[in-house]
Amino acid sequence: MLFTEPTFLFLFLPVLLALYFATFSREHREYGNVLLLIASVIFYAKGGGSFTWLMLASISFNYLMGIAVDRARASGQAKTVLAGKGRKIEREQNRQEQKEKCRFSEQQR
Repeated sequence: MLFTEPTFLFLFLPVLLALYFATFSREHREYGNVLLLIASVIFYAKGGGSFTWLMLASISFNYLMGIAVDRARASGQAKTVLAGKGRKIEREQNRQEQKEKCRFSEQQR
């Protein structure tokens, strides 16, 4: 589904906006965020379905990193948390590359 398709313009978007603005209570912020998250995943799955898992993984990672930074902000360690997580991911990628190199060299023997 594209932004310019009639299905998006005349069905998906109006229904989403109606649901989003249906409640104006204190719970609207949480309700609206969950609704937009679900609608975004549905919209993306319709257009690029084979990579929906990648988007969900990215959403989960960013959410967890946001929580970690928020918790560390109180102690002034937010930058350290981000740098530490980045180094951990880099080390894991290096380990995976080393394993693949070992497998490749063993296969060539």
